[in-house]
Amino acid sequence: LSKNTFGWVTQPYFDSQTLSIIYGYHRSAHLATLQKFHLLTRNSEDLTSIPTPSIYQVASTAFDASNNLFFYTTNNNKLYRDVWVVDMLTKEEKIIFPDSRIGNITISASTHDLWGVQQQGGLSTLVISPYPYREIEPIFSFDFGEELSHLAVSKSGEKLAAVLHRASGQQSIILFDVGELLYGESISFNILTSDGSPENPSWSEDGKTIYWNAYTNGVSNLYRYNFSDSTTTALTHCLTGLFKPIEISPDSVFAFEFTTDGFLPVMIANEPAIYLPAIQYYGQRIMNKNPKVYDWVLKDAAKIVDEKSFTKEETYNALENLHIHSIVPVVSGFQSQVVFGIFTRISDPLLLHDFYMEFGISPLNETPSSPFWHLRIRYDYKQRFYIEYSLNGPDFFDLFNSRKRGMIGSQFRLGHTHYWLYDKPHTIKQKASVAFFTGVEFINDNLVRVSQPDFSVAVYNLTSKNIRRTIGSSGYEQGDQVSLTLTLYGTNFYEKVEALLNGYLEYDKYSLWIANHNVAHLKLAGGYMIDNEEVIQGRFYFGGFGNRAVDNGLVRQFRKVFRFPGIPIYQMMTTKFIKLMFENAFPPLRVSGWALGNQIINHFDFSVYSQSLITESEFGDYWVDIGAQLDIKFKHWYNLETTFSAGIAKAWSEQMTDWEWFLSIKLLKN
Repeated sequence: LSKNTFGWVTQPYFDSQTLSIIYGYHRSAHLATLQKFHLLTRNSEDLTSIPTPSIYQVASTAFDASNNLFFYTTNNNKLYRDVWVVDMLTKEEKIIFPDSRIGNITISASTHDLWGVQQQGGLSTLVISPYPYREIEPIFSFDFGEELSHLAVSKSGEKLAAVLHRASGQQSIILFDVGELLYGESISFNILTSDGSPENPSWSEDGKTIYWNAYTNGVSNLYRYNFSDSTTTALTHCLTGLFKPIEISPDSVFAFEFTTDGFLPVMIANEPAIYLPAIQYYGQRIMNKNPKVYDWVLKDAAKIVDEKSFTKEETYNALENLHIHSIVPVVSGFQSQVVFGIFTRISDPLLLHDFYMEFGISPLNETPSSPFWHLRIRYDYKQRFYIEYSLNGPDFFDLFNSRKRGMIGSQFRLGHTHYWLYDKPHTIKQKASVAFFTGVEFINDNLVRVSQPDFSVAVYNLTSKNIRRTIGSSGYEQGDQVSLTLTLYGTNFYEKVEALLNGYLEYDKYSLWIANHNVAHLKLAGGYMIDNEEVIQGRFYFGGFGNRAVDNGLVRQFRKVFRFPGIPIYQMMTTKFIKLMFENAFPPLRVSGWALGNQIINHFDFSVYSQSLITESEFGDYWVDIGAQLDIKFKHWYNLETTFSAGIAKAWSEQMTDWEWFLSIKLLKN
């Protein structure tokens, strides 16, 4: 029916009013989407985006044709599933059951009740939500090791078909009587078929026929069962596989054909297949020759697991489960010195308590005036609260770079992280910290001298992030991010207190345009401060790419608010600014066979960008730059990753012009 494949697809539904098929799909270079496929024009009409799809099933869906309501689930790949409903006429969406853990949903056309399967406590429970969907009622929980899926209610609402998967590997299509489920004292079901791992049952309009796909002959083909004469008929003989059949009319069935590029919508005649040969399984030959392999089949867990051997359920005690991850000698750096020391980490398996420490000395005396002792410790509680202390803190990357992060002096920091919203892909994250510095001479990679050696900094950040990416991408491609940061500096606490307050706001917009995986990134930022010349370390400092020769930070650091490639890093000091950036990130260029042993070039990323900056500085008030960056991703032994980056940029103002370039290697994954 279409020249375009649609990647992975959801269960399809026939809308007789518009003569269209409604289903969700998730394919390369396209966000997971709910669409209408019009049978007459064979055009696709995107209806809404489906966030957080799973890889294979995409999402669980249901369609109430008479009410024009379409239901779908989110958080399909992690967290607890939500159930949403969209009005097909107005396109209005709303969530009806957040964090409900319900999937495999279906709708009764006669009563409009919503059925589903809830996963909780290791059990699969059949549930129902009567119209108008205010509550969820459990019906029946299956035994441990049994999973229910692929629900389908007949048009009359009297029968419920489902797929039951047992721990032994047997998969069956089963039938329930809805009246018995709702009002009966006991619950039973009939097995319709167990041949070929049947799945995706659907009903005919009159409820006298049920369709499914199964691997009976080795390839997924379509079958139907006629209740009037109790016969099963094969409808297709396909070499690649047909899935998710639904009846369009008594003589036509819609389905999806598998291709290596994704599923393809097809229409077939609702007639018996002329020829459907069996297939010879090598596994079957092995079983015929060696019958003992039958004994390798998993036994029923309920029968072979001795519950008496279970340990008593107890409240988890994180302190009792602390263990030492490692105590290892390390070589690190501190400015121009080499630091020899010990690193240790102690935590419990759930990371409720997480402690690490690095202690070292610099005995080589490269710089006689530099400190001899070095210490860095950190403790995290529930990954929310942390305490951090450093004294002349060592930094491994100081061994390789001219810009040194190791800072003379001590730092004591308290921090807290809280999520106001954590519903992927949308998160609202709050971070707050307060730090006390003593004996400090320089900050910002030891390039900016402080006005006072002892000072404190309180930082508050609130970030709303709703960004997504498609299959085949190398970075974010669609969505928005807003971030607000407020910082209060204070010093001279024992005499006249000096303070400086600054704040800045950032907005990032990502969108696909021109070609697949070609991303337009727009960034707008602005900052202002209540200035104090006694606390100059609190001012804004612009400049540079940010990448070091050997780094562990972000690869594309030019995206940061205070980066301005073309002029030296931290060169421009200012008290207020407005900044605009436009970036075009080109599609990743993926290569194969570019390898030396297990050292593999995976792909190339390339971006061009331009930034404008309005500010007040001694080097000029109006700035513009243009730059480009190339990133080469390497895979090592298939699991480790490094990135080699190269960039160049030129900047202009009304007073001067300058340019810069860099080469950098990023260790481990970005």
